[in-house]
Amino acid sequence: MSTASAHPSCKAELDSGLLLRDSDDPRVRRYASAFADVMEMRASSPVVSQYLDHHEGWFRRCAAPMSVEALGTRGYALTLGTFGNFGFEVEPTIGLELLPQDQG
Repeated sequence: MSTASAHPSCKAELDSGLLLRDSDDPRVRRYASAFADVMEMRASSPVVSQYLDHHEGWFRRCAAPMSVEALGTRGYALTLGTFGNFGFEVEPTIGLELLPQDQG
């Protein structure tokens, strides 16, 4: 996973703690990173663009069983679940921003 600097809007959300669970417990540690990648789509560009532009209709359903919280109009916080062992508990959460189209 890349730890390159986050997209400016993602970095602001990470810095403000919106994507991180708050706790007064000194045992709680917070980690954050940013990641960008490319994915091939097996449909025509207009079909893929239309589908991705209307993510509010399918994203929550497709992210199941993860819990999803909307962050504005293009972002989501996905919580993978709660995991623990040896007295420690973690709740991994991923912040995802679906960027607008750039030249199709």
